[in-house]
Amino acid sequence: DLRMSRGLGDVYKRQVKDGDTLAKLCYETYGDSTLVAQVARFNNLNGFRNIPAGTELLFPPLRKSQ
Repeated sequence: DLRMSRGLGDVYKRQVKDGDTLAKLCYETYGDSTLVAQVARFNNLNGFRNIPAGTELLFPPLRKSQ
């Protein structure tokens, strides 16, 4: 269960849970874990290794890496 809510067009909002990593959330959302830097920039994150549980992140429309 991804618990994604649709909002702002094609932008997904997800709440970080214990054990989540940005790479894992990117893989679940896009099927591509290499989009972490783009998602981090979109959310104005300086570091994304330890994102606290409960943090809400936005996942914009991005394309998978080719």
